[in-house]
Amino acid sequence: MGFMIFTLEFLPTQHDVVKYWEGVFSRLVKTPMWKKYLSDNQFEDAI
Repeated sequence: MGFMIFTLEFLPTQHDVVKYWEGVFSRLVKTPMWKKYLSDNQFEDAI
């Protein structure tokens, strides 16, 4: 009995995933909602 593993060519690489989330968070920290969240919770922006 053998096993077969199928992969899809369009699956993102680990590097692609990291770049995606870095982009998401870099946009998030520029929003007024994020700045209000920091202020309301007495957090400092370290990103």
